[in-house]
Formats: sequence, structure tokens, C-alpha cells
Amino acid sequence: MTRLATALFRNAQSAGRNFRDGERHNIRQGEEGTTERILLNLAKTIPELHVGAFNRREESRYGADWEWWISDGSSKWFHLVIQAKKLQTPPAHPAGKYKIKHEIRSSGMQQIDLLDLYARKSGAQSLYALYNPAARGVRYSDHRCCLGPSGDRITAVSADVFLNRFPRTKGLIDDVPLAAIREYTLPWSCLANDRVATHAVPPPPGPSPLRPSPLTFMQFAQWTVMQDDNSNSLGTFDSTSPAYSLLVNSATMKALAQSQDWFTRNYRHYLDDWKRVERPGLPEEWKDAQKIAISRRESSDELFAQQRIRIFDRAELPAYVSAILSNEPIPEDVRHPFSDRGAAPKQVLTLVAPPPPDQPTEPSPVEWQNSTHTTWYPHRVTGPPIPQSNRYRGR
Repeated sequence: MTRLATALFRNAQSAGRNFRDGERHNIRQGEEGTTERILLNLAKTIPELHVGAFNRREESRYGADWEWWISDGSSKWFHLVIQAKKLQTPPAHPAGKYKIKHEIRSSGMQQIDLLDLYARKSGAQSLYALYNPAARGVRYSDHRCCLGPSGDRITAVSADVFLNRFPRTKGLIDDVPLAAIREYTLPWSCLANDRVATHAVPPPPGPSPLRPSPLTFMQFAQWTVMQDDNSNSLGTFDSTSPAYSLLVNSATMKALAQSQDWFTRNYRHYLDDWKRVERPGLPEEWKDAQKIAISRRESSDELFAQQRIRIFDRAELPAYVSAILSNEPIPEDVRHPFSDRGAAPKQVLTLVAPPPPDQPTEPSPVEWQNSTHTTWYPHRVTGPPIPQSNRYRGR
């Protein structure tokens, strides 16, 4: 587990408690204050994280809460833009909803459309960070966090989910109920983990204790992202770095939002092939089953038509990002390139994410699963040899 994932998890725990306690004591916690506390905590916890802010005169033009420029320590960078939304529980929606229907007065555009415009023009991935109160027995994501159930008190979801999967009324996307968004969200700490979060999958009948569970729907989507046209972009990053995980997992949610029917059809084929394997637990048979699943994957010209990830060289970073990397404030006369469109963020973060420390090798009864390039976990099919560590065994 990376240090960044742990820091995100702890901030999710803290924010959830603050939302709950704020309601109890009638000191309600807002989105902006929560975001500022989280960014402060992350900056204090992660030495590689630097934060800058634009001049407050542009406050009315904000279309995102923050943007994040991320590198694995090489000269390559990618870009996330993030909008925070707190779960609302009005009398008409006691189970909770997220207020996506929000217009920016200065531009007359809906906030999510500005976020999408900025992301598409700049080659960024656009995400929502969904803030949730600590509540016993309430699930905010269908995918559990590897660090514990309270990890879903802040979840992440691609903005494309709201744009492509939910209806509009008079041109505006309606507010989205919690129950309708859970399947698309991940605990945000899992964005910095080496693979997407999982949920419990009942194993089919089988005598061998070595039989692994099938990939979940979102894990299968992650694998597909890593096998297709984005592989050239992904290949520029160190696959052991949390920067790589942030890139892969944000792209997975975006692709899933755009191509759900395609993924559903091919995931069903994958499960059918997985169930047909006889005498489970033998490595060669699992390799054969995986080859079948790969051969079933259809080509689709439209799958990544809108899924372009721009990778920046160090020299291509905007001047305001370079200033933050140099531990300097953003100059007063530097405006955000999208401020005239109403999409300037409140904060800008830079992160040079180091690879996680080496972990000791431990013997395992499933050692064969990790000993070759071809394993039962498809997103590692074409990658380099996989180190022996607990994080690759599904624990």
C-alpha cells in the first residue's frame, strides 16, 4: 500500500467524522473548508506534494476545486481536474443525493460542462470527489477499500459518468441519488493503489483452495484499458509508482462510463470462460482460460474515441505549474489558461510520486500466480515480472 493511498484513506475517515459530528452539533461542514483541510493534511503528510493557489480575484470563475499535476519522478506528467461534492440529505431525499445541477453565473454554463470542457481541451481526466458522512451500515461505493470500510467516506467517480449515464432536464444534469452512483465510484484511496478496489465475489464450486476469484466488473475494465490504445501512454510511467495507479484507475472509470455496454458484453464472456475451466488450481489451465478471454475481446473503434490521455514533458508544463514545483507562489499576473471560460481551479497541486519501497519476498502456496508474465490477474498480462508481495495476492 502506498503512502499516498494511506494518506487519502485517513483524510476520508476524518472528513466523514467531521460531517457526522457537524450535523450532530449544528456546525455543518462545507465542501470548501473540507477541501482546504484535506489539502493541508496531504501537504503536511506527503513531502513530494506542493500546493499553489491563484489570485482570489478569479474566485467567481472557478469551475473546479483543484487540479493535480502528477509525475512518477521521471520527466513525464499527466493531469487530473477534480470537483468536490458533499452528499446532501434533504427531506425529499433522505437516503442522500449529490448536487450536480449547478450553474456558474459568470459563464451561464453548468459546472460539470465547464469541468468537461477544460478536461477535454487540456487532455486531463476529470473526476468528482464525493464527500460522505460517517454513518453505520451505509455504503457509498459497491467496491470496498483495501484499508477498511471507512475508506468510502470520500469516493471518486469520473465526471463522464454523470455526463453519459444520467439524464438532463432542460439541458441540466439532475442531482444524482446515492443509490444510482455507487456502482461507478471507488474509495478515493484506491486510486493510488496498484489496482482497483474489489468487492466480495462468491466463489463457484471447486475443490481447490488455490482457485482465485474472478475479476470484478471494474477490474475487468481496468485490464481492458491497459490492453488497448492507451498502452503507449501508460508505458511511459513506472508501473510500481502511485502515479501509475492514479493514471490507470482514473482512466478506467472514464472508459467504463463511456463504454458500459461494450464492457458488460465482454465481461460476461470472460465470466463464462472462467467458469468453464476444469480442475481449477493448475497454472497451465488458468493460462489457457486467460488466452480464451483475451481472444474474446472485440475490437471497437469507438471504445477510446474520447479517451485520450495527454502525457506532458517537463518543458510542456504551464508556467504556473513550474512555479509551484520551484516552491514559488503563482505570480499575480499569471492567469489560468481557462479562466476566461470559467474553469480556473481554486488550488493547483503537483506531486512527484516516488515508487513504493521494495517489499521482502515471502513464500506462498500460490507462488505460481506471480512467477510469470501471464497470471490469473489479466491487467498484469503484458507487464514486467511481478515482485512477490502481499499487495499482488488480493489480500
